Amino acid sequence: MKLRFTLGNDEKTELEINRNPITGSFTYSENGKLFVLKSLADPDTHIAFRTKNDPFEYQFDVGNEEKHSIRILHTIPLLLGGFRKQKYQVYINDTLTEEYYGY
Repeated sequence: MKLRFTLGNDEKTELEINRNPITGSFTYSENGKLFVLKSLADPDTHIAFRTKNDPFEYQFDVGNEEKHSIRILHTIPLLLGGFRKQKYQVYINDTLTEEYYGY
C-alpha cells in the first residue's frame, strides 16, 4: 500500500505513507525524510493476538510552519489477517481524506 499527499497552502509538505504487505513494516516520509510507524523488528508486526477487530491507530504531525495532524486507522481481519485485504483510513486534520482496501 502506498499513498501520496501534498499538504499545505503556503508551506508544501509531501507526505507518502507506505506499508509493505510482505514484511508488515509501516512507514511514512515527510519531504523525503523517512519515519517508522511499525518496524520489521517489532514482533507485533508479524503476530498479533487479538480477540476484537479494533483498528490499530497511528498519529503524527507533519509540517514546520503549517502543521497537519495525521491519523491512520489500520484494520486487519482476525482470521488469517496477513493473507487477506486490509482496510486503511487516513484522516488529515480530522477529515477522512483517503480510504484504501487492499494489500
